[in-house]
Amino acid sequence: MLFKKVLISTTLLSCNALSASDDFIKPNFVLIIADDISADDLGCYGNKNIKTPNIDALAESGVKFNSAFLTAASCSPSRSSIITGRFPTATGQVDLATGALPSINEPFPKFFDNLTFFPQLLKDNGYFTAHNGKWHIGYSSHKPSGPAKNAFDFTQSSKDTSGAKNWVKTLQRRPKEKPFFMWFASHDAHRGWSGKKVTNPKDVTVPPFLPDTEFVRKDLAQYYDEIVRFDYYVGEVVKELKKENVFDNTLIIVMADNGRPFWRSKAQIYDSGMKTPFVVSYPNLLKRSKFVGHKSNALISTIDISATILDAAKIEYKNCSIEGRSFLPVLNGDEKQVNKYVFSERNWHGYASNQRAVRDERFLYVKNFHPELSRLGTKDYVKYMFKLDKAGKLNEIQRRIFVAPSPVEELYDMKNDPHQLVDLAKNEKYAEKLIELRSVTNQWLKIVGHTVPRNYVPDWYVRPYEKTEVKKEWGETAGTFNFGIDNGAEIRKLTEIKK
Repeated sequence: MLFKKVLISTTLLSCNALSASDDFIKPNFVLIIADDISADDLGCYGNKNIKTPNIDALAESGVKFNSAFLTAASCSPSRSSIITGRFPTATGQVDLATGALPSINEPFPKFFDNLTFFPQLLKDNGYFTAHNGKWHIGYSSHKPSGPAKNAFDFTQSSKDTSGAKNWVKTLQRRPKEKPFFMWFASHDAHRGWSGKKVTNPKDVTVPPFLPDTEFVRKDLAQYYDEIVRFDYYVGEVVKELKKENVFDNTLIIVMADNGRPFWRSKAQIYDSGMKTPFVVSYPNLLKRSKFVGHKSNALISTIDISATILDAAKIEYKNCSIEGRSFLPVLNGDEKQVNKYVFSERNWHGYASNQRAVRDERFLYVKNFHPELSRLGTKDYVKYMFKLDKAGKLNEIQRRIFVAPSPVEELYDMKNDPHQLVDLAKNEKYAEKLIELRSVTNQWLKIVGHTVPRNYVPDWYVRPYEKTEVKKEWGETAGTFNFGIDNGAEIRKLTEIKK
């Protein structure tokens, strides 16, 4: 099947500008990506104890999406999906750091060569494109390299602890005669806390899957402080855009790459890992559509970002390997759904895993291809939780991730069970929904070429209660044999809302 990778490169020639009226003014774009922040950890999403006035202000004058989901709750594959508009399985960046080819023994092979980077299309159509801050796609965690580097006129890795110190300088130094696209990526709120302590541990909200202890509260408080710092830099970008009188014509997206770096959040298939805050500001369009301050329940995926930005810039993308669908109609005032379904992957992130999930407006279905293993995500909190569990201080919900074997299938009602604590897969009342979502998942897996490797990447850390061998080596990754095929039309047909 490897010959199919070549086919995609022949389609890229048709990616060009659409016809636009003479008075069309190209919008600017600023994509701001936080590191490890869950959807409910911003003020505008209901957390009263995290002070995020700048993001809240964008939500009040823009659109706040309540149902935005990532393709992966892990840094590298999530960001790879954003920049290509493709699922991790379809990019080759399946795991935290592994590459595209089976049985590869190095973490960063050249797997992007035949894929489209949407900043490259913007650049080809007259945009100044810049990256500043964290990267963590492909070869480097610091700045673009290989084919990705060509997509940006300017790249800079911020050495400060926030990763955001030079965002404003990048804006100021851009060529003023060109429209621009900025990829601003923060290090906040990744672990390695360095933010100014402002949050009282008594004021944090402890999720039900974490124990309410002094240690957890202090840790969450420092996490909150990182979010406060991230919000500050978002505000600095907005101030500069307004100072330069380009704010109204700039489409800003504020989001995160995955959920909070805590137990049962980051690197997990549930909403605590996969659901992202997603705030969009674009005054010139929103004032016309009268959607200012709108709270949208439209179901969107981060593979839709590239399609939306290119749509707003009037640049063709349907034959450019992008699998997402534009949500620009929502910003134009259409309150209807964007996607009937969105999909997510969970692969290696220190611990072996191969889970796939589909969400509709209300339900989450999970398929587990390694049920013999527990559902550990990252190494964060494993030792601490194990200590509490041995002392009998964890309840059934908090210790559930330790349990092996784990379910082959899971089904959750996200409306009535926002933390996904009650598995309905064996409840006969929901049998019809289970069958529907299982069928949709199987169709998607076939389209993207999902595989379950025999020689998968092993655990790099010890699994408590399980006799698993720990080897820090690379193995075969999932679904890598047709990562270069253009599946966009089939994916959009599968997720289409029938009229």
